[in-house]
Amino acid sequence: MNEKDLLFSKDHVWVKKEKNTVVLGLSGFAQELIGKIQNIEFTKNLSAVKKNSVIAVIEGQKSIFDILSPIAGEVVETNRDLTSNPDALNSDPYGAGWFIKVEPGDPLDLNTLLSQEDYLSFTEDK
Repeated sequence: MNEKDLLFSKDHVWVKKEKNTVVLGLSGFAQELIGKIQNIEFTKNLSAVKKNSVIAVIEGQKSIFDILSPIAGEVVETNRDLTSNPDALNSDPYGAGWFIKVEPGDPLDLNTLLSQEDYLSFTEDK
């Protein structure tokens, strides 16, 4: 996956636009901050998400991190493989490490996200 095609939230979630859905995952920057990821727990009954709602909790070597959805919408797929294989997030955060696919409720939510260039500038200050 080409990271230049992604959008990013200030909460370190990447967003990839597909036809009628968007895919959400954790940025490599956040993965490095958390350290080796040991456990991922998705929010129960994850059929819809609100903007800034918790979609998963990640436990890493260095910290525990809430994953917040940068958009609202209907969840059409959840990557449940991550619960039994959290290493996918360590080794491939922009591929096999995706979290959920969402049909956006308001496509304008995407306008609040950062380009890769803007996200890199944002993370330089951290």
